[in-house]
This record gives sequence, structure tokens and C-alpha cells, in this order.
Amino acid sequence: MIKRKIPKIYWKDNVVADHLEDIRSRARQLFRKGTIYGLVCVDQDSKTIAVNHSIDTSINYYDLGNIGAQLFGVARQAMDLFDTKALKAGFLVFEDMQLVIRSVGKVNLSKKGLREVLVILMADVKFSIGMLLLQLNSAAAKIRKAIEENDKIKRDLSLGEQEFKKRLIDILNTDRKAKAQG
Repeated sequence: MIKRKIPKIYWKDNVVADHLEDIRSRARQLFRKGTIYGLVCVDQDSKTIAVNHSIDTSINYYDLGNIGAQLFGVARQAMDLFDTKALKAGFLVFEDMQLVIRSVGKVNLSKKGLREVLVILMADVKFSIGMLLLQLNSAAAKIRKAIEENDKIKRDLSLGEQEFKKRLIDILNTDRKAKAQG
């Protein structure tokens, strides 16, 4: 098992991460079976916004967010093909694991316009998909509002792909320097 370093900006002092952790905690209280491995919040281009505090560090949060955003993109193509309304949630259910992708709505960014925000939840199959959806539904407005009120998150989401990659490298380097100093 590989332990991955998750930049502090995605879980420490991050209101969206607090909401993700609340989802996990409430779901565990209501449905005592199964394991939630992690929750990741990304935009439609898979730019990471937050991860829950107790995410399993063997999970590659970046890849999980990327898979969720790609599945959302496929669903958008299906929406166009079938001329249907907005996607609420998508699921991948495997023999031993399930992924739930839930749109929490759109956030207006001054430079990029409206951007879809997604939460990707990874759990074992013992968890009820309905229970997971209820928790995601109840937190969607809070997550969207937290993003709309956070200038740092909105600034990061407004970056182009190359600028965002540079920002990620800066974040990782800052975390490494802080760890080395103390």
C-alpha cells in the first residue's frame, strides 16, 4: 500500500473539506455497515477543491477526482444525445467497491463563467447508495456556498490548466519546506 501525501490546502483549514468530513461522519452514524474510503470535491475539469480529512491515504485523490470528472463529461455527452436535463448523480458499482459522482451545482467564476462542482465518493458495496445520495444531497448547497464565498478556491478554479499544474507544484513544495523546517 502506497501512502500518498495530500497537500494541506485540500484538507486543513478548508471549509469544503469540513463539509465532506461531515458527510462521511453522518453517513457512518446512520448506516453503521461498510467503509467510506474517501470523498473528493473537484470542478468539471478535475481541479481539486478539497478532500475529506480522513481520506484513505492509499487512494490517489487526484486520480479519483479525474475519474469522477471524466465520468461527468461522458454523462454530459449522454445528456446531449438523449436531450435530457442536468445530471444529478452517477454511479460505478464494482464487486467490492462503488463510486458515486454527484454534482453540487454550478459556481460562477468571473474569468471562466459557470463551472460545475462535483463530489466523488468512494465506498465499499456494503454502503447503501441511497444513504450516500441523501448525505450528498443535504450537503450540496453548503458546499457550493462555501466555494462561492472562498476567494482562494475561486482563484484556483479560474486558472488555466498549465497555471493550475504550476500552482500544484508550488503547493507541494510549500508543504515539503514546512515539513523540513519543523
